[in-house]
Amino acid sequence: MKIANGAVMAAFVLLAAMPAAQAAARLKLTIQTQHAPKAGSRNVPADDTRQVDAVLDAGHISAAWARRTTVYDFQRRRRLVLDDAERSYVDYSLYDVVGSRSAELAHRQKMAGAMGAAGLQDALPSLLDEMHVLAVARAGQPAPVESAGGTAWSDAGGKPLARRGEVLLEAGPDDVRAYAQLLRYMVGGHPKILAALARGKGIPQQLVFTFRHTWGERTSTVTVSQLQTLAQAPGYELSGWKARSPAGAGALDELLDRAAVLDAPAIQAQRERVAGETDAAWNEGRVFQAFLGSMEGYLMTGGKPPRPFTPGQLEQVRAEPSVRLLNGILSARTQEQYAQAVGMFAPLQAPAGPKAYVLQVFEANDRIQLGEVGRAVPMFAEVLRANPALAGVYKDLGDALFLQFDGVRAWRSWDAGRRIAPAFENFRKVDEFETRLAQDFPEYF
Repeated sequence: MKIANGAVMAAFVLLAAMPAAQAAARLKLTIQTQHAPKAGSRNVPADDTRQVDAVLDAGHISAAWARRTTVYDFQRRRRLVLDDAERSYVDYSLYDVVGSRSAELAHRQKMAGAMGAAGLQDALPSLLDEMHVLAVARAGQPAPVESAGGTAWSDAGGKPLARRGEVLLEAGPDDVRAYAQLLRYMVGGHPKILAALARGKGIPQQLVFTFRHTWGERTSTVTVSQLQTLAQAPGYELSGWKARSPAGAGALDELLDRAAVLDAPAIQAQRERVAGETDAAWNEGRVFQAFLGSMEGYLMTGGKPPRPFTPGQLEQVRAEPSVRLLNGILSARTQEQYAQAVGMFAPLQAPAGPKAYVLQVFEANDRIQLGEVGRAVPMFAEVLRANPALAGVYKDLGDALFLQFDGVRAWRSWDAGRRIAPAFENFRKVDEFETRLAQDFPEYF
């Protein structure tokens, strides 16, 4: 069968540029989503219909709709979003999806516990429903009940979760598994339901998923209208495509877009600038500014300062009143101390001079400790506009964004910092987090 969508054919040309040996499939599907809100519910999403053209391959899956193509690259663990009209792309981490969903599930479980303690548990969906929506689950948690014929799934009380039609389209085992993977990312579904679909004898012509939310019920009907088996699995390349221009992407996205294209010469230029400013501060007796410049140098590399303090400089640092005040601020460990600390940066602004933005890194982290994440994020962003090569600040910004349940931007920020300074020790926790995600949710990769 031939798929004649003009916009997506451009993406298929892209994907066909690197032929591989394994067979694959190309299909056309419709995802129709309808919402049935409870009485009095607000902020209910609008009904939606997507016409999707997809290419299934064990290593890569692409899905195109509305002049955009998303490529899920399981070998590189990246997710590319292509603007077919602009021939531009944004390179995201594949970890951001499962990382966000697993964090959201933990948050909803915590909220359910609090609501249950208050006797309000009936106002929330069940844990099984939450796992079904987010397509993540952990061992020992409630599981769907499968019908005798393996065509429907429900909860223990008989409420529907998913059902498939009787018609199965002929496809190889790899393509069937890849289709279930596409559903995982684009639609959702409990992992046990998706695992059953991945073991199926073909691709269901129709699937109906029922999701329950606090505001009501959502039904997603997935219908495959065309399926074409390919003799060779198409790979992909980005030749002729460019990273999205930072202009017009929005303040924070623009910052992250700029970080994504920051090249080695630009990074080195920033390091040399900071080193030169620090030397000048020492030569002119501006000890506090020289001290902040050294800290800035560390935040760029995570290693030893390129110019360690001489014995004479170390003596000046120890005698500098502003350094002593800053050290006192940074010793805060309790909520009361953090609250006092954020009010103590003001007297340091004048002696910090052009290095005042370095102080914002410390103040922003103190504000996170106080729960003021919304104030910390723009502070980190302002620092990175002053010096876009501060790898350690991308780590802090990513942490703050993740606390706001913005996993997509969190990973973009972490990725930017790791690209600038791959050996920076601060990113070890991010690396370990990704390792745990791959171990706990291998089905996503």
